[in-house]
Amino acid sequence: MLKPHQKAFSLIELLVVMGIIGILAALLFPAIAKAPSRAKQQVCSSNLQQLGVAFHAFAHDHGDRFPQSLPSSEGGVSDFNARSPAFGAVYLVNPWVFRALSNELGSPRVLKCPSGPQRQSSSFVQLNVSNISYFAYLNAIFLRSDSLLGGDNNLVIVQSTNGPVSVRPGVVPAYEWSKDRHEGRGNVLRGDGSVHLQRNLPATTRLPIQRFPISGPRAPAP
Repeated sequence: MLKPHQKAFSLIELLVVMGIIGILAALLFPAIAKAPSRAKQQVCSSNLQQLGVAFHAFAHDHGDRFPQSLPSSEGGVSDFNARSPAFGAVYLVNPWVFRALSNELGSPRVLKCPSGPQRQSSSFVQLNVSNISYFAYLNAIFLRSDSLLGGDNNLVIVQSTNGPVSVRPGVVPAYEWSKDRHEGRGNVLRGDGSVHLQRNLPATTRLPIQRFPISGPRAPAP
């Protein structure tokens, strides 16, 4: 029994409180639901940062050039580029590129994005395409922030009502990321080692693709 000075909640007050709780839950639930996805994206970004450090360490020892643009006679793996899967012939998923970085990376674990379907490789010797979540850009330029170096490899051709969109009509298709990782966005590693989360590939990749000799591009003099 309620004492005379006590007052119970009315039905309207209870409905108001329940409504406020419902609104707060609706606002918080999407953020809570996205938390695991964002955590995986951050791990992926960290993986690419480690890849950037490894690429730069390699370049410092090889005349400012990356393994995908150096022949095996000079310590690179460009001889194997034609044998590896590629998107638009420039986004390489080449196990040899990442094997060349084995000393700098230490472990192949960083080649697996937690949001990707690839299987974890136990060693660089056994590394193959099914263990790699990232691509290496063929025409990467050392220390250039406007140059691609790598990124998430779940690329798909950009489509329009008239078919595939091209970087250069009839030659190189434009790519974006599929929806199965990072909500349709992709982590991109640039030539200066920085990592960015983007919805589309950097604008520079939509310009006519430059073709470099097998020895690869050299960084411009400072």
